[in-house]
Amino acid sequence: MRRFNSYSDYFKLVFGGRVQKISIDIVIERFAGEVPPRFLVSKPWESLRYDHVLAMIERRMAERGTWQGRKSGNQGDR
Repeated sequence: MRRFNSYSDYFKLVFGGRVQKISIDIVIERFAGEVPPRFLVSKPWESLRYDHVLAMIERRMAERGTWQGRKSGNQGDR
């Protein structure tokens, strides 16, 4: 299991090409989840809710002009 100690580490994984390589035919069910604070491995995650993580991901993808499946070879309707 991979642990992320900062938002930056997490976003590097997400935007480092991984999401772009996943076909648009695949639904990503979860980018993040909420757990009780005692289970968190790092402070930065304590105050961030799932809907905020999702909003940051969507914003960063829009800023970079990218989307899921961009590099998968399956462009769908794009």
